[in-house]
Amino acid sequence: QAMSMNLSADGRLRDYPLEVQLRAKSNTGIWIVEEGRLQSGPNQLLFTGGIASKGLEDLKVQLRAPQLATLHPDLAGKLSADGALSGPWTQLKGQAQLKAEALSYQSLALGALSIDLKPEKSSDVDAYQLQLKANELRYKDLRLSEVELKARGTAQQQGIDLRIQEQSGSRFVSRLDGKFEDRQWRAEISNSELD
Repeated sequence: QAMSMNLSADGRLRDYPLEVQLRAKSNTGIWIVEEGRLQSGPNQLLFTGGIASKGLEDLKVQLRAPQLATLHPDLAGKLSADGALSGPWTQLKGQAQLKAEALSYQSLALGALSIDLKPEKSSDVDAYQLQLKANELRYKDLRLSEVELKARGTAQQQGIDLRIQEQSGSRFVSRLDGKFEDRQWRAEISNSELD
């Protein structure tokens, strides 16, 4: 039996208008979200796709937050992210991209941050590639001009390349081999250089 849902609510968050919109319909045991939106001032989260007891079907999420300071007094900067998820709850597959500029929270500050997670197209197993890059990182007395991390592998086993450059010019490069054992993540350093 087909069902439909229309939800609308509003309020205020830190003196900014807060709006929630949800429009969905259900048929054959799956809820199809045609429009999901949470908006606070200029910041907006959108999502569409299918949600069922067995998993997700082409769920897409988009975040646009040009003024993070309106969400929390300790936050500043702007953030955008896009993601997609599909599959049974125990074997979800997806991808995500995130970009941030002039990001800060209390003592931590970043000039820019980018994260890209995507599946390995040439692999038969559920393998992924992760790339993270952060520029102008500051935390208390720590000053780093660049941090770059590249990882490939599965949820159980990963190869990680890490490169850190200080503002003084010193550079640290390392290769890690990580894996989950007994619900704990362990890593071995296979190669590292400091100059």
